[in-house]
Amino acid sequence: MQAPRHTVCALAVLLAAGCDGAHHAAARHAAAAAPSGCTRAAAAAVAAAARAGAVRAIPTPADPGVVGCRYARAADGRLLATLTLDANPQGFYRFQRAVEERDQVALWSHRPREAPRTVPRIGIGADWVPGDAVMLASDGRRLLNVLTRGAPHAEAVAVAAARATLPPRAPGG
Repeated sequence: MQAPRHTVCALAVLLAAGCDGAHHAAARHAAAAAPSGCTRAAAAAVAAAARAGAVRAIPTPADPGVVGCRYARAADGRLLATLTLDANPQGFYRFQRAVEERDQVALWSHRPREAPRTVPRIGIGADWVPGDAVMLASDGRRLLNVLTRGAPHAEAVAVAAARATLPPRAPGG
């Protein structure tokens, strides 16, 4: 005896819904277990550089291969820095390309003060981009982006967060 067609369709819908529900539960569990880009060292460094006293570290939603954190002043919630650490492929190549593109924009727009400036002792390479108020850095595998637009002492905050996140490394080391 063959099952009626509508019974087979209903069963297929229920199975698909069950699998989808299981998928969402697994995704929620993975998100809860995902590492955060927030570290105590970076929070302390941001607080000291911004002269902010206490700083709250707020994890940002994680994407595959990417973790992030927003650092805000505890007293009033003012955002000081948004840090993104991207472990997707070719991090160093993407770092170099981003710095080169920002350098070209500064050159062709006749705004040399917005050109990237090399910052020592962060990963294997780091540049502060004053026009965008962003620190770009890499340890050879990962790409670090610290956005500090509107923060007091923006460059010092970005440098401190980057140094706390990516210790200095020799190229190829």
